[in-house]
Amino acid sequence: MPSLYKSCLCLCLFASLAFETSTASADTEFGGGFTVGRFYGGEGTQVIVTVSPTPPKTCSYFSSQLIFDASTPHGKIMFAILLASKAMGKPIDIWYGDSTAPGTDETNGCNSGTMSVLNNVGQVK
Repeated sequence: MPSLYKSCLCLCLFASLAFETSTASADTEFGGGFTVGRFYGGEGTQVIVTVSPTPPKTCSYFSSQLIFDASTPHGKIMFAILLASKAMGKPIDIWYGDSTAPGTDETNGCNSGTMSVLNNVGQVK
């Protein structure tokens, strides 16, 4: 795909998502300037995401720290932003809930049920 076409496609995507908002719970953390690593499908409609550097108060499930449900309208928007940010090499801001097993990995307590839930994502200017 030509670079100009990809940039225009991503720009259109972000323009259409400019007014997306979300509500955050009391345990929501915020971090900025993360790089999107890998992401893959988990159980059902879950998407598991790796970002760097590692956000605080998360656990590491095979190097991934965040999980969200991609079947909801908001989840679909977050997935689109992650895809576009990865394609364009742009950093992201994230809002997420604390892991229930922070500091652990898949060998000692981190699993899809204890990972930090991604509540919102945005692209850094």
